Amino acid sequence: MIDDFASLDRIAEAVTAEPGRRVLVDLAAQTMPPLRRWLEDSGVLSLLSDAGIPVRCWHVMDDGMDSINLLERLLRTFAAPASFVVALNHGRGRNFANFHASAAKALAVERGATILELRGLHEASMRKIDLHDASFWAASNHRGTDTSLGLLERQRVKVWLSRTYEDLGGLLG
Repeated sequence: MIDDFASLDRIAEAVTAEPGRRVLVDLAAQTMPPLRRWLEDSGVLSLLSDAGIPVRCWHVMDDGMDSINLLERLLRTFAAPASFVVALNHGRGRNFANFHASAAKALAVERGATILELRGLHEASMRKIDLHDASFWAASNHRGTDTSLGLLERQRVKVWLSRTYEDLGGLLG
């Protein structure tokens, strides 16, 4: 629970207990105020920096203005030592012209953010996966059920996953 400092503390404690361990924390867009309060009140970023543990904030965007505004707020809230990746999610948007013309992009570039294009998955397959609240692994491997994809749909997901992992490889390595 994001409002509970104790649960957030456990994340920081797990990271510092095993500094080489990667920890991914996936937060909803509207969790910024309690997260900021925890980070500021606890001095987490400086604690992790002093321990030599990097913090990388990912912002996965659709092509809407709300996403641009949330990115700008993220960049203005968290400064060094955090680094940033801005992922333009072509599965949730097609036209990122507003982002490219925005002050948020200029600030991201100024802060040294990596800007990454996430390819879109075939729309009908994506909708089917979303409808059944399936993981990409489940969608590409389960067959013979009412919620499964057809042979070529599963193949498209496998190809998309392979290409996406390849695209992300340099950032995660």
